[in-house]
Amino acid sequence: MYAIERTKLEGSCMELAKGERLIEDEELPKEMLGRFVKLKKDLGEGSIALIELWTPKVYDSVAPGFSFRMVFPKEGKMWGREQLANWYVSYYPGCCGLMLHHNWMVTVPWLHKGIGTFANIFSQWYVHDKGYTRLMATEAILDRPYSEQIFKNLGWKVSGEDFTNKRTGNVVRTFYKDNLDLWNESDAKPRLQNEAS
Repeated sequence: MYAIERTKLEGSCMELAKGERLIEDEELPKEMLGRFVKLKKDLGEGSIALIELWTPKVYDSVAPGFSFRMVFPKEGKMWGREQLANWYVSYYPGCCGLMLHHNWMVTVPWLHKGIGTFANIFSQWYVHDKGYTRLMATEAILDRPYSEQIFKNLGWKVSGEDFTNKRTGNVVRTFYKDNLDLWNESDAKPRLQNEAS
């Protein structure tokens, strides 16, 4: 588990746990920064932050990789922040050409506001920036058509047949995305009707 050692960010009530790293705006390429700034404006939360955390293999479903959190400072919340979204980008054991985008979640009050689309595109940029060729993802086919629609709108392809996970009973669909250098604006189709702010 993660150590509880925390660092208070200057000028904010927000704290970082040991191992967490704030992703600075200057680290993002121009197109990604533009998307992030627009998302902050659309949400009316100019102080939204992206946090990266190296994640060793903790659970059966999580391979070593990186956890990303989208948060904003908020007094009275644990560690002085409210979480909007969380997702993982993990190494694929035995293959140095691809990574996995998985366990992505947007908290309920923040659904249908473009955060899931941003997380998906961010993962594409991140994996491309690290020199990988392919990004794969799994999605439980539950009553969440918007999740699958994000993959389709952003040019992901279905990889093979759906299967039933014996551990959970969920039907799972796998997706893949090549051409990760096309994550920029020209790659994204308009948001879903119900995803508009």
